[in-house]
Amino acid sequence: MKKGKILLSLSILAALGSFSAPLSWAADVTNPEKKVNTTVEGNVSAGVAENEGDNAVSNILTLDTGADISGNATGGVAVEGAGNALTNTVDVLDTAKVAGAVTGGVSYDGNAKENVVNMAGGTVIRGVTGGRTLETGEAALNQVTIYGAAIGEETEQSGAVFGGVSAKGMANNNVVKIVGSTTTYENVMGGFSTGASANGNKVTLSGTNSIGTNIYGGDGQTGASNNELILEDNSTIGVESNTEIGYAAGGYTHTGDVLSNKLTVEGGTMNYAIGGYTETGGNAESNELTITSGTVYVEAAGGTTLGTGNASGNQATVSNATIGTETQAGTVYGGHAAKGSADNNVVKLTDTTTYGNVMGGNSWEASASGNKVTILGTSSIGTNVFGGAGKTDAAENTVIIGGSTQIGGAVVGAQAEAGDAERNTVFIQGGTIAEEVIGGDAFGGNANDNAVIVTGGTINGDIIGGISNPDTTSGNTIIIAGGTINRSVIGGYGVADGSIIGNTVDILGGTFGKNASLYGGLFIGSDYGTIEGNTLNFAAEGITVKNLANFQNINFYIDKETGSTPALLTVTNVSYISEASVHTFAENTEEIAAGGAITLLSAPKGIQAESTEINGTIIDSNYLSRHTSIENDGNNLILNVSDDDELFLNPDTKLFAETRAAGLVLIGNGSDAAAVQGFEAAKVAYGEETGGFAPYASIGGFNLRHETGSYVDTNGMAANLGFARQYERDGYVDTLMPFFEYGRSDYTSHLDDGARGDGDQHYTGGGILYRRDRDDGLHYEAMIRAGRLSGDFKGNIDGIHASYDSDASYIAAEAGLGKIVSRENTSLDYYGKFFYTRLGSDSTVIHNSQEDNSYDFDSINSYRTRLGVRWTKEINKKESCYAGIGWAYEFDSDARASWRNFNTPTPTMEGSSGFLELGWKSKMTKDNPWAADFNLTGWAEKQRGITYTLGESRAF
Repeated sequence: MKKGKILLSLSILAALGSFSAPLSWAADVTNPEKKVNTTVEGNVSAGVAENEGDNAVSNILTLDTGADISGNATGGVAVEGAGNALTNTVDVLDTAKVAGAVTGGVSYDGNAKENVVNMAGGTVIRGVTGGRTLETGEAALNQVTIYGAAIGEETEQSGAVFGGVSAKGMANNNVVKIVGSTTTYENVMGGFSTGASANGNKVTLSGTNSIGTNIYGGDGQTGASNNELILEDNSTIGVESNTEIGYAAGGYTHTGDVLSNKLTVEGGTMNYAIGGYTETGGNAESNELTITSGTVYVEAAGGTTLGTGNASGNQATVSNATIGTETQAGTVYGGHAAKGSADNNVVKLTDTTTYGNVMGGNSWEASASGNKVTILGTSSIGTNVFGGAGKTDAAENTVIIGGSTQIGGAVVGAQAEAGDAERNTVFIQGGTIAEEVIGGDAFGGNANDNAVIVTGGTINGDIIGGISNPDTTSGNTIIIAGGTINRSVIGGYGVADGSIIGNTVDILGGTFGKNASLYGGLFIGSDYGTIEGNTLNFAAEGITVKNLANFQNINFYIDKETGSTPALLTVTNVSYISEASVHTFAENTEEIAAGGAITLLSAPKGIQAESTEINGTIIDSNYLSRHTSIENDGNNLILNVSDDDELFLNPDTKLFAETRAAGLVLIGNGSDAAAVQGFEAAKVAYGEETGGFAPYASIGGFNLRHETGSYVDTNGMAANLGFARQYERDGYVDTLMPFFEYGRSDYTSHLDDGARGDGDQHYTGGGILYRRDRDDGLHYEAMIRAGRLSGDFKGNIDGIHASYDSDASYIAAEAGLGKIVSRENTSLDYYGKFFYTRLGSDSTVIHNSQEDNSYDFDSINSYRTRLGVRWTKEINKKESCYAGIGWAYEFDSDARASWRNFNTPTPTMEGSSGFLELGWKSKMTKDNPWAADFNLTGWAEKQRGITYTLGESRAF
């Protein structure tokens, strides 16, 4: 930025350079008010502090009519070696003239604070400063007020106005106020520091003033924060033809950060209007530009950094203004960064004309994310609108266009030159767009999960969810709910060998012109990559388009009113739906009349439907279905509704109930973990002659598949933490085990038609187990457990995404009887066990893309038996190994779910399973207080897979 020539009042230095400060006691120098109304050769000062440490305080100089000063005029001066310049004042009145500079207070070595210059008329050639310090002191709380004066000289471009100036220290909280018709030929700044920061300064300009070069609230070499510039009425900043000047900025810095500065423009003209501007260094953050009238010829921005820093959190709010001219394309930025990122910036435009681009956030070398542009009213944009534009990634930017806005170019949620454009959104609520509307545009990366939502307006270019060159374009969404569409609607656009996958186009309404077409994806050029998984959701009626192609899923949505037009969708050229899956959904299946016929798609030039899968069942958001068929006569797809009145829940809703079955598996595995592995871990806690109190822990995992009429895969773990206590009696030993338990699993449910549901579940609870072991080998036991199971589900029910959370209590019990037969160092344990598990009922809300619905889940009861034998061999007095075989049978476990009086298909795990187990365990002794038990069990038939457990115990 060219700041123009900054003169530091060298004449003051020359005039005061002859002073030296002799040693003396420090004192305040305050002279009587000095009035001048004649010609004076040289400099004029009301008070000079000459001794070491002396302050120049509250001196007043008044220049009245007739005053003509050939040098400088100063209220108070603290020379080299002296102290501060405080609360000094210069008043310039009427026709008074100063050939040099006017300064309220000057200090060489100290601070310059609360000094004042007032001008009501008059002429000052070399500039006006409230307070100035020439070394490291602070220039603070100084003030300049000018009512209709002339500052400077056009031929020498002199005449700056400063509230406070410090050469090496800070310039803070200074004020400049210019009112009326004032001309300055150089800069105006509230606070100016050539060696430090400028913070909290304020400049207010009102009337029809002319500022020769630039105007800043605060200008600091190392930083500028919380400065404010207010431009009222109709002032002129700089010259339109010279774009190196004409800057208006709330805060400006050469090398530091600009933070929380404000610029308010209520009229006038300038080349640049910027809330906060850093030229070569740091960050531009949280700066604000507000324009309510006026003209900015080149650039309007909330925050700009041309160095390595970031532009973030800046905002530009513009209304009733003009940005640029017909020959100068003016640009609006929320935040603009040359080498850093531009994130979370905002632009709001209302009733404004711009001749160039509008960008929420723009970065030449890095990312642009989280930016937002809103354009409303009667605004007119000459070229393009970008939520964010970055060299690398551009994510989560937003554009909103409304009112009667006219856009001469394209509207783009985000553009990434060499990275990814992801999760950007464009809303078109009104106005006219001449060219494309694009959710996300990636020149060198992926364009994923972007969205375009149209509810009004007219779009004369293509509407594209995402463009990628040459990578993946996936997960983009276009929703047309209103407006006029005159060109193609394209879910994903790709180049060469890229991929266009999983994009969605929703047609809910709108008016389509004669050249409008619908594409799931398109490739530029002759080299085609992958196009798959793209979806058309069509919920309108009586719409005609030119082409239909490259959708792999086509869903038609109907209601009781559908059928008043010849066809829901008409295609004037050949319609290409080959290899697509066609489904029909209803708003309410119960309202669809039996025996009716609806033309879903009509294509007079033909429908190409090779390998097309046409689903003959209608479904609504409650998953309620009715028997239908879809007929393809070569030119029409016709939905024929069955004559019967049978209604039923879609078979895929079995997935809802299978989630509960998976929960029962998890809890049932917890019974095994507690009664079998948990007990073994507790038992070995009592080694030979250890006695005492023994805590134990066991943890295990499982990978199981259960046949349910389809099947459920579960992978998880179960853990027990408890305490074991044994009581020895004549002829038997009693074991008592209170314990806490926790388990979790992830599951996948698979139906025969390929439908799938996934989720996670976990339980927390506790229980107690009692067992008696008699000396003759007979043993029996009982256990009870209780707790709570929580989980979630995500899946697709015949093309409709569904999800829910569930939470229910559980109670479980176990009883067992067995006999141990021992021979030397081996034994056989014959046993039988009965397990009961009850998972409580639950009511939950099923979430889907259409609406939420309440489903009820009945309680589930499981009755399970197990018969087995375990052979154990003692390796030594501390260790043993074992092997076992057994058979288990599940008698019930039906999982039921319902919506109103309609029931889902019921999965059941009833049936037989066999198992084989292997294990090793060690006992604790007086010398070794630790014991362990490791078990691995393999299952076959109804339940298949493996379980594994590691138990640890320690005596205290």
